[in-house]
Amino acid sequence: MNRPYVIINCAMSADGKIASAAGKQLRISNQEDMKRVYELRNKFDAVLVGVNTIQADDPKLTVKADYVQNPKNPTRVILDTHCGTNPDALAVDENAKTLIITNGECDKDYKDTVEVIQCEVDYEGLIDLDQMLEILTIVE
Repeated sequence: MNRPYVIINCAMSADGKIASAAGKQLRISNQEDMKRVYELRNKFDAVLVGVNTIQADDPKLTVKADYVQNPKNPTRVILDTHCGTNPDALAVDENAKTLIITNGECDKDYKDTVEVIQCEVDYEGLIDLDQMLEILTIVE
């Protein structure tokens, strides 16, 4: 089976935390690490996050020219089981293509650069990651 090559990138504190107790973003990375993150984004075809990251942090998920010469924005992929991504979120702006992977109907009005793709759910009611990877293999 042909699958996308996946790299997981995550910063965490010495005690294993990636967010505050309230779920708010923690600034753990230094400038050198931020440069590495933007170089990774520039190198790969897509960056994938869950809807909770979109709702909590409102990231752009693009490449900043301050860190990379000739930046190329990856496709942004949002795992969003119930289509909760706000149409005004930064990750669904016109700066890059965005795929929202959901399990059902989505009646939100997103910009033309956003494609909503339905995917099956697993036994826990979450996006089926095997099917999602198959979908990403064929989506351009």
